[in-house]
Amino acid sequence: MKTQPDPYALPLRPVPRVVIPFLNEKVSSFVWRIAETHKLHAGELLEFLAESRRNRAPIPERRLAAVSGVPLPVLKYALPELWTPEDQGRLRLAGRPRPGFRDRAGCQRCIGSWRTAGWVRFWARQEDVICHRHWVWTGTKDSLDLSAHPEVASEVIKANRRHRRLIRRHGREAIRSAYYDAGQLCREWNNSAIPNKEIRRRLTSMLGPGWSVYRDEPASEAAYYPNVVELTRILSSPYWRSLILDGHLPASTPRQPWELLGVPADFCWLMESTPGIEQFTREIRRTVNPYFQWNPYSSYRSYAPFTKWVLGELRDRFTPSRYGYPKYQPEVIEQGPLGGFGSNA
Repeated sequence: MKTQPDPYALPLRPVPRVVIPFLNEKVSSFVWRIAETHKLHAGELLEFLAESRRNRAPIPERRLAAVSGVPLPVLKYALPELWTPEDQGRLRLAGRPRPGFRDRAGCQRCIGSWRTAGWVRFWARQEDVICHRHWVWTGTKDSLDLSAHPEVASEVIKANRRHRRLIRRHGREAIRSAYYDAGQLCREWNNSAIPNKEIRRRLTSMLGPGWSVYRDEPASEAAYYPNVVELTRILSSPYWRSLILDGHLPASTPRQPWELLGVPADFCWLMESTPGIEQFTREIRRTVNPYFQWNPYSSYRSYAPFTKWVLGELRDRFTPSRYGYPKYQPEVIEQGPLGGFGSNA
């Protein structure tokens, strides 16, 4: 009785044309480029390398090195998904994006002659949103060339430089949390009939009059980005936070009664009578949204978006949540154990 040959037992031979991996590229993107170069089926090549038909099965690093023709040290340095805890001190991985957290498109011009460059994916940090050399937005799943809109591109690049300065000044953890909150607030303000003329101007410049755009599209994210960075600066600043938060913390954890979200019941009256509220409101109107208004009162058992943020910050100080939110998850390799890794997909 004849047995079927094992398709995974074929000898490993390097492909004729060597494809060099990009820095921080996803393994699946690198394999896809190998298949595209040699007119192969990307899915079948992934299955052969992983020796499994299971979706997102990990690819052994030595099989990938043998088939790609790229030396294993080069692969391990370029592809974050191949890292092991022993590689941290040897490869100096501190500051590199953590695999499995955020994948984004790359700059089409940096990638080169790849006509389908939109399929190339990279692991990225929070601040990796635009190519300063080619003015290409890379902060979403798809990239967007802003070179035809120099005014918008200059605003985004200026905001990105400020974003990087904030990380150096306040630390990545504080900015990660503030940036996440700022993005949510800017979106909720726009949905709560608090429009922003600057965002509309950028969208009109990129898409023309009568534009219609979804939230996760590159043009939408690029238009919001300068305002999100400005609000991040305010939410991460110890001075501005003290004006609206520190003056309302009791000496000890309050007993009864507790208001919504674990905040004392007299929260609204305290917030209304705080001298720093007007100064805080003027700063947001000047730099982020000129139509912002402070409203500490609830309506139909619901608070305004910014009031929800204040309530959440006070609640976290009293009773920190045991559950992890996206803004609290590390996105880069720090000086310590690498921890978990993402898959090869």
